[in-house]
Amino acid sequence: MPNNIVFNNVASQLKSLIHGQDVNGNVLPLSLDTDGNMSIRQLTASDIITVQGITDTINIRNLTNSDVVTVQSITDTVNIRSLTASDIVMVQGITDTVNIRSLTASDIVTVQSISDTVNIRSLSGTTDSVSEILIGRRFTETNIMLSAVTGSDAVLTIDTSEYSMYSYYANNLGISTVTLVIQVSPTDNVDYFVNDEVATVTLAPGSKTVLVPSRYLRYTRVLYDVGTDTTTMDIWFDGQV
Repeated sequence: MPNNIVFNNVASQLKSLIHGQDVNGNVLPLSLDTDGNMSIRQLTASDIITVQGITDTINIRNLTNSDVVTVQSITDTVNIRSLTASDIVMVQGITDTVNIRSLTASDIVTVQSISDTVNIRSLSGTTDSVSEILIGRRFTETNIMLSAVTGSDAVLTIDTSEYSMYSYYANNLGISTVTLVIQVSPTDNVDYFVNDEVATVTLAPGSKTVLVPSRYLRYTRVLYDVGTDTTTMDIWFDGQV
């Protein structure tokens, strides 16, 4: 073939056509808009864009209520526009201070999975409210097996002052009838306990029951009375904080 020049040696006239390959392996030319910028379609709600390793400002369009922006592993200040009542901001994995504007009555801040101190401004009794969302509750239980007992005695004295719900369970395993009554007191001094007449049960042999106090004081216990007979009982306390 003749020794022709295959490249234009005039720099201002040098041009190239860039192609890309789609998911099906087809080679296609890349498209530009009228200003020479890369032309891409409008994003939709189903699109996910991951931006990593950013060390400078990112400018994007104004966000709408349908947008979700997740920011992770931040080691510096994040500046965004003033928030409105319709905005939802979720901050996760924070190991340092988070500074936001002064909150108003219309703001809702949800804080989850906190393992350290949360410092907020002084609260006002007239304008502020704090709600605690419980994920699961703390539960406790204990029991006592009374074998071949006679007469009367009190068992399972519990400080129930901070329980939101609690009850006693009794199973008469013996051959004699037993009377059970819940007693309450403001102190653990035995001379202060009084009967909760509503929570009184006569339990026949082989029977089971649940006793729930109708009166509230700090300490609660179960008093049993078999008289001159003998019986065996299994008594439980279940409480939920």
